[in-house]
Amino acid sequence: MPTISYPIDKYWLYHRNADYTTLSAYILLYRPPPDSASPCASLRFYRDGATIPASSDRNGRLSLNYHENQLADVTETLRREKPLRVYYSTSSHRGFLTTGREPAGEEEPD
Repeated sequence: MPTISYPIDKYWLYHRNADYTTLSAYILLYRPPPDSASPCASLRFYRDGATIPASSDRNGRLSLNYHENQLADVTETLRREKPLRVYYSTSSHRGFLTTGREPAGEEEPD
């Protein structure tokens, strides 16, 4: 299964207002320098009940799609976890955000 993978260093969160009918928020993900000038991935959050398109890769920029109810969990992961990576399978057209290996029982600071 061929995959594309990037380490994540920074993110930019956009909340959209109610005028947008299907997309409620999106998050742009950035790699560490020197590759940090433009986003390597976007996480798109669709309103509950909306049809969610398949995740995609456009010339190395990943687009992963989620339900709106997953926004708080994903945002919390971005805020608290390190290291982070984003993965995308070019054969299944599925992707995910993941932490690195962490010690079991490690407690995150508040």
